[in-house]
Amino acid sequence: FRLGDRCLSQQKSLLSMYQKGLLADKAWVIYQTTALGIIALNSAHYQRAFDQCKVVANHHPSLLASKCAGIAAEALGQLDLASLYLRAYLSSHPDDIESLSKLAKVLGKKGKDKEAVALLRRLALEKPNQLGMEKSRILFNLGVAEAKLGNLDAAKAAWQKLDKSSKAY
Repeated sequence: FRLGDRCLSQQKSLLSMYQKGLLADKAWVIYQTTALGIIALNSAHYQRAFDQCKVVANHHPSLLASKCAGIAAEALGQLDLASLYLRAYLSSHPDDIESLSKLAKVLGKKGKDKEAVALLRRLALEKPNQLGMEKSRILFNLGVAEAKLGNLDAAKAAWQKLDKSSKAY
């Protein structure tokens, strides 16, 4: 899971900076709180993850904690909060593939299929080589969203791309 990898890869350098007095206590607390939320998220303890990350996200919406809170809120079925936190994170990180994909999923669940399709198309068209393992999920969800809107030819095209991309793995 990319969130945890990023957080843990920073741990040694941040701990070193903190021990040398180069990192303020407040910044260290923010990091620790976010890290605990991400660990909870990775362990599927969504309520704990949400509770930890929202503490930071409410004061620092551009930080990774907003992404964590959004993903946890979606898992808890709190779609309005998920949308809020993911949009906050995306306002500072507009090209974050995982956040865009999660937001599209949230929008689809909320019945905002046109917005979901716009995000999924953006991902599928603008970033096809950056999607990695997310590519199959994005193409599948794009096909579903297009079909829900009655765009059957577009749904078929997305699923045909899915078939081609799955053969590449």
